[in-house]
Amino acid sequence: VKIDCNTCVCRDRKWNCTDHVCDATCSTIGMAHYLTFDGLKYMFPGECQYVLVQDYCGGNPGTFRILVGNEGCSHPSVKCKKHVTILVEGGEIELFDGEVNVKRPMKDETHFEVVESGRYIILLLGKAISVVWDRHLSISVVLKQTYQEKVCGLCGNFDGIQNNDLTSSNLQVEEVPVDFGNSWKVSSQCADTRKVPLDSSPATCHNNLMKQTMVDSSCRILTSDVFQDCNKLVDPEPFLDVCIY
Repeated sequence: VKIDCNTCVCRDRKWNCTDHVCDATCSTIGMAHYLTFDGLKYMFPGECQYVLVQDYCGGNPGTFRILVGNEGCSHPSVKCKKHVTILVEGGEIELFDGEVNVKRPMKDETHFEVVESGRYIILLLGKAISVVWDRHLSISVVLKQTYQEKVCGLCGNFDGIQNNDLTSSNLQVEEVPVDFGNSWKVSSQCADTRKVPLDSSPATCHNNLMKQTMVDSSCRILTSDVFQDCNKLVDPEPFLDVCIY
C-alpha cells in the first residue's frame, strides 16, 4: 500500500512501512489564504511584500528567498494581482501579470527550467525547489526533504508540527495570523495590516445579498454529488472556504 511517498507491506499480520520524509507543499491562494508546509490553514489579507519562504533562518547563511505581495486587492474597481519575486543562486525571477520575467539569470542556468502545463506554469529551481503558478492569484512552493526544518516565512518551518507554524521573524510563536504575517513584511515603510473582521473586507460581498447568494450557490458544488468521489479522498472544506472568500 502506498501512502504519500511511503510504502507499507503486510508481513506476518503486521504492517511494515518505510519512513521517508515526503516533499512538502505550501500554497497561497487568492489574496488571503495560506496553507503551510505542515498543513496549517490561515488567512492574512496583507497588501505589502512578504517573505513567503526562505532558508535564511536563525542566522544561517541561506540559498534562496521567495517574496510575495498582493496589488490592488483592497480596491473593488482594480484587478487584484499577485506579485512574486524569486531570489536564488544569484538570480532574480519575477512572476507578475501572467508573465515570467528573468530579471537576472541564475549563476548556473541549467538549474532553471520553465514548464507550461495547461493553465499552470511550473518553475524548476535545481533539484529541490519548484514553484507552481496559475498565472494569477495561486502560488505553490514544493520543497524536497533536504529543506526540512531549514525554512521560515509565511509558509512555516516544514518540521511536521503545525503548532509552531506561526513563528514570527523574531522567533515568537504568534496566536493571531495578522501579527505573524506583519512580522514577515519586507519593507518597514509599508503599513501593517490591521486586525479587521473578515466580513468587512472589500473582497467579500456581505452587503450584497444577490452576489452572496450567487457565490454560495456556485461554491457549494464542491460539496455536491458532482465531486462525491473526490470528497472521499480530499476534504473539500478548505477549498470551499477559498471559493467563498
